[in-house]
Amino acid sequence: MANFGENDRFTSQMFDNGNRLRFERPVDDIGRQWWLAKFYEPFDLTPEGMADRLAKSAPGSTSVVYHFIDGVAETFSLRIDGDFPGTEEYWYAQRSLDLKGSAFSADGMFVSPGAQGMGRGRALMGDLIDTAVLIGVETIRLQAEKIGRYAWIKMGFLPDAGSWMHLKREALSFILTHESRLGTGLTNELVRRVNAGGPEAARALAAVEIPVPSRDLARRHEQPFVPFGRAFFLEVAGDWYGSLNLRDEETVKLVAAYRDG
Repeated sequence: MANFGENDRFTSQMFDNGNRLRFERPVDDIGRQWWLAKFYEPFDLTPEGMADRLAKSAPGSTSVVYHFIDGVAETFSLRIDGDFPGTEEYWYAQRSLDLKGSAFSADGMFVSPGAQGMGRGRALMGDLIDTAVLIGVETIRLQAEKIGRYAWIKMGFLPDAGSWMHLKREALSFILTHESRLGTGLTNELVRRVNAGGPEAARALAAVEIPVPSRDLARRHEQPFVPFGRAFFLEVAGDWYGSLNLRDEETVKLVAAYRDG
């Protein structure tokens, strides 16, 4: 355990409120000792430095609020807010860590409409993954909503068992509905994989690029057809809970490919 002393001014002040860093709850001695032992001594990460790593790709200024740092439970939760220089656009990311469970949670993320479609969310998720790898965390958890229902599958996340049960029923119906476009061979293969497989079958669905009619009526005059996988996850499937396993070689390859793309 780290030796925290009142005479060590720097380690004392790293847990104080500052210009861009705020703690909703004061960090007690146990929390300070835990942080020093787990993050500062091995990785040179202060609370502010941890937030900077979690938003390393973001341009512009940031502000950070730690909701809590709990050394007994070995957890912390924070929110990072930022802007895009020269614009009125902004973003935020909510993150929490369960060190005993070796899991980060991507509790929430938002990029304002004018800054969307430029890979900002993908980059912030990449920052979270890099931080997890650095400190030896093996899993990232999230709830996939909106565009994330499709994007996070493409990045390597998988739905949990409960979410997959709902997605599976919707997927089978969607596959059969589009048999004429998929062809008999691919239709049968997808049905087989969905019926026989677990959540990993979601990746097979997301990978199908054959265009199918879009249900997004607001955009039909612009793009009446979209790739099958995109149409399913964005227009049919509901929100899902899932995780990214950083110990799995296939998952790590998907992460790398998605970030490079």
